[in-house]
Parts: sequence; structure tokens; C-alpha cells
Amino acid sequence: PLCKNEEVFFFAYQRTRHRKLSNRVLLRQASMVKMKHRYAIAFLMCFGCMPSPAQNLVRNPGFENYTPGVSGTYLEDIVHDWYAYFSSPDYFSTEIWDSNMLEDYCGTLPHGGHAMAGGYQLGFFPHMPAYNREYIQGELTEPLKPNTLYYAEMYVKPMMKSPVINWAVGNLGMAFTHMHCTHIDSTDTFLIKEIPEIEYTGPAITDKTNWTKISGCFRAQGGETKIIIGNFRNDGNTDTALLAGAEHHPGDYTMSYYLFDDLLVKEMPSAYIDPAEVLICKDSTVDLRAFPEGGQYTWNTGAVTNPLSVSKAGTYTVTIVTAEGCELNAAANVAVKHCGPQCPGLYMPNAFSPNGDGRNDYFLPMNME
Repeated sequence: PLCKNEEVFFFAYQRTRHRKLSNRVLLRQASMVKMKHRYAIAFLMCFGCMPSPAQNLVRNPGFENYTPGVSGTYLEDIVHDWYAYFSSPDYFSTEIWDSNMLEDYCGTLPHGGHAMAGGYQLGFFPHMPAYNREYIQGELTEPLKPNTLYYAEMYVKPMMKSPVINWAVGNLGMAFTHMHCTHIDSTDTFLIKEIPEIEYTGPAITDKTNWTKISGCFRAQGGETKIIIGNFRNDGNTDTALLAGAEHHPGDYTMSYYLFDDLLVKEMPSAYIDPAEVLICKDSTVDLRAFPEGGQYTWNTGAVTNPLSVSKAGTYTVTIVTAEGCELNAAANVAVKHCGPQCPGLYMPNAFSPNGDGRNDYFLPMNME
């Protein structure tokens, strides 16, 4: 309905424009406006109750938001909500570069949208006595919740500029922290001390044609507001491979450079079974339905269906593997009782008239039929 002030304004407006309108017409029009407001509010309430996709908690996840007119490729000077942790990671956009020039230089266009970021992930320059890592740190839209399950993903692709940039690596990952990390002098080690919550564990990523998705699930400690991406291992513990078509000779640099795009961090829904507690009669059944739906289900009975029909007392547990690969668990308790014989159609009267007329002469249970 209209607010009180809106009704006053409505009537004043109508009287100003149409002084000859009768009060009855004004009331009718006001009623129509109120009805429209009711329908609009009802629609919004209904729309608000509809399930919606989980929010991406990464600010500027595809590096799309940037400051135009800045020269160079230094990420921290151009892109919003992302920072250099060590050294100088780069920013590439088809809105800054010609698409053909960008594809020729990087060997690819962005995975999505117009932008991507990149940085060194292996090796060191002779004049730098340190591992060469160009970590990229971004902001989350809200702190992560303690002991809450999250899913994270990003897309990566190696860039080759032989003979300098010629190696592929594995072990790229994502770490989450509450600290805002800043530059460290180039004489210090460029190897971060954070342990990544998500880390690629396959062989070195050598695919220069397709973007490779790195993803996984993790439980937050709570309070994390930043995400850092890159290679968190030293060179000796990093899986490596020479990129196809690259040249490498003794004395050449051993360098690896990767492009990053389209990051996603989202909270996973909690698992539950409906009903979670139930009492059933002996020789009857109840359907236990596990949520969220759309995953793979394994019950402690060995069943893999959802819902699960049960007739015995006990605790029933289910493990759900979601479409994202996250593992969730839930439990329900079922109790059984003996319900006894059923006597439908009987009722007990609250009075009787023992006068011998054959109607209500005795105080007994009676058949409703």
C-alpha cells in the first residue's frame, strides 16, 4: 500500500490538476494505485523468495574494471581491487591493446570478457638472488565465515617467449588471508610464506591452446578478506616441463609466466536431510530426502538414490558430492513405534438418555456411520 505521505501527495496532486474530479473518482483512483503497489510488493516478495545462484565473493573477478589512460602494463597501476604482492605482474586488455596484437604477444585472448592478468611463476633472474614470483592479491566482497565450506576456481594458461619464458609449471594455487600484503625489496626472497587452500596437483600445465581450470573446496578459518594467486612452492618442489616448441640451452633463463582470468569464490550450501527427526509406525516407511539436490549421494545403507525410503529405526547418514566436487555430510534419526490396531469411524458420546426409547439408552462407543 501507499505510505501515508504518498497518499497525501496523491490527493493534492489530483486536486491541483483536476479540481472538477469528484471525491468518488479520486478515491477510486487512489484505490487503483494502492492495488498496483500491492501487486508490485507481492511480486518483489515472491521474487525475493526465489533461490538465486551463490554470489561470487571476488571483487572484479575477471579484471574488467580498470582505470583508462594509464600507460604501461603494470597491474597495480591500472586494474581495480587487485595488487602486486612481489615484483610487477601485468595487465592485458583488448580495450587497451589491439586484439590481434594482444593475441600475438600473449599467445591468447582473455578467457572471458576483455581482460586478464599475468606474472612470472618460476625461476629467477641472474641479478636477483631470489625466486621469481609475481603473486597477485585481490579483495573479497566480505570476510569468509569460520568453519564454512567454500568453492574456488580460476583459469590459467602458460605464455611462451622462448628462450626466456619457456617452462610450464604445476602447483599454481589460491591462498586466502586477512592481511594486505605489500611489496618486498628485490633482494629478499620472492617466495610467499602462505599455504594455499587450493593448489593444482596435476602435471605441469602445458596447454597453450585451452585455458585450464584450477578449482577446489576448502573450509575457511574465518575473517579472510584477501585472495592471493600464484605458485607457492620453491623451484625445487615445483613440477615443471619444457613447453612444446620452446628452446632451452645451458645458461638460458629458466622462467615460467602464466596468465590468470575469471576467478570465482562462493559459499557452499549446508547439507541436511528432510525430515531430520521422524517417528513412524511399525511396518510403515518414510522417505528421507537429502539437500542440496543435484549431486551424487551415498547413504550409510549403501544406497545411492535420493530420496531414501526407510522402515527401520536408526541414524541415517549421507555423503553428497556436489557438481563442484565439494563433499557434504548430513544425518537423520528415525524412530519406530507400535501404533496398535486402528478403529476408524468410532466416537465416544458425552451424554446418554436411558429412557428405553431405543435411542442413546447406553453409554457406549458408537459407530459414526
